[in-house]
Amino acid sequence: MAEPDLTLAVGQGGELQLPGRPGGYEWAVDRLDGADVVAVRSLASAPSGPARPSGGPPPQSYSLPQRFLVEALAPGRAELQMVLRRSWEPHVEPLDRREVVVLVLESSD
Repeated sequence: MAEPDLTLAVGQGGELQLPGRPGGYEWAVDRLDGADVVAVRSLASAPSGPARPSGGPPPQSYSLPQRFLVEALAPGRAELQMVLRRSWEPHVEPLDRREVVVLVLESSD
């Protein structure tokens, strides 16, 4: 059994961040085993790192990381399969896949 990538208590939220990719590629949840344990939703991405000076074009391959909020609903274990693909190419093999394991513990309240 894989070690959890994220450990939360019931009622807690945690952030999952995946690397961005230019060219219209976006991360999406392809499979969620444990939908009764966690809920996942996309968050707006904010620039990370120091601010760049204004003026001039952005770097040629610049892409913001994609962020997701994982909300712990009930104790248990959830496994997510995240895929990186273009939304208009649903039948094309994803460019990348990530398995994410979330462990949710009873709240200590």
